[in-house]
This record gives sequence, C-alpha cells and structure tokens, in this order.
Amino acid sequence: MNNGDMSAMPTTAQCERCNSTHYKDEQTAGLTKREHFAGLAMQATLSNADTMDCIASNETTVAEQAVICADALLAELDKVKA
Repeated sequence: MNNGDMSAMPTTAQCERCNSTHYKDEQTAGLTKREHFAGLAMQATLSNADTMDCIASNETTVAEQAVICADALLAELDKVKA
C-alpha cells in the first residue's frame, strides 16, 4: 500500500481474543492521507478572501489543485523517507 492510500488517522481497537490493541482494518479507517491533505489544501484555498471571486466559476479547478497539492506533499514526504 502506498503512503497516500494509508489512513490519515488510523484507529485502534481492543482485541477480545488476545487482549491487545490492534489497528482497525484499513478499509474502515476513514480518510486516506491523500484525501486528508487534499481537503486541507482546499480548505486553505477557500478560506482565502482573494480567491473567492474566481471560485464560483472554477470549483473543479480548486478541487484539482487541491489534489495536485496533496500529491506533491506526499511525493516530497516519500523523498525525505528514502
């Protein structure tokens, strides 16, 4: 699984069988890191008063740019990790 597909905020659960804590299944762990980072980038863009005038006709562009920013951050984080 690549870094961007991993859970942004994994949750844990107490295992009744072995009485230890395990991460829940990735399929039910909520937003991926990529989705979380894209949401933060979109939030920053939409909260900027200077961009509000052009957003009304460019919602798709804002979303596309948010995903591009998220992908760029994940790529940079992968470089640091290597």
